[in-house]
Amino acid sequence: MATLESLREQPRWFYPTLFSALISAGVNFFLIQRVGLDSLVKAVAQNESGFDQEALAQSALAHEGQILFFQSAATFLSSFLIALLTAKVLWLLLTLFGYGLPFKKTLAVVAHANMLSVILRETMIALTATIIQAPGAFDLSNPLATNAAFFLHPASPILSRVLVSLDLITLLNIGLLVIGLTKVAPMLSHKTASMTVIIPWVAYVGVTLLIPALA
Repeated sequence: MATLESLREQPRWFYPTLFSALISAGVNFFLIQRVGLDSLVKAVAQNESGFDQEALAQSALAHEGQILFFQSAATFLSSFLIALLTAKVLWLLLTLFGYGLPFKKTLAVVAHANMLSVILRETMIALTATIIQAPGAFDLSNPLATNAAFFLHPASPILSRVLVSLDLITLLNIGLLVIGLTKVAPMLSHKTASMTVIIPWVAYVGVTLLIPALA
């Protein structure tokens, strides 16, 4: 909590985001090596109709180097993009609610909250991929036992996505964002901070229910 409070005077955001990006890209690369590119491609193709899994896997293996590079680069850059977009949405809502919080402070809170969540999630994914006996059995869509969908396997795709959204690490991230915002903006109440964070999250979950490709 002291770290989040220190952001009021020193709103650091670049290095936490860079660390998150490096961790995410590193674990992503390890996961591809551990599970196998062909298994990953088949898992993706399995969720889409009209794809020949074998042909797609062979094509992917023929361009393995390029795929690994672009996948790692995309994972790395997405950490910055997610932090910037999240901070922008929160900053706009806070402005709408009448709080003139500088964007850099909002971004710093997002960067630190995301970093803690990324460290926890990616470490668990790496450990799971390392321990699992059959790498091909690794569930890429929901790899961690941090939500009810991991255990219940509901038949309804909508219910499954709702349960996946109620993930413990995601809820932890929400809690960190709420606490962080109140630390950098002392006049901001926990109720307003909670609304600022939860409203866009609920909207995002709603959109992913309507458009599964965005999940």
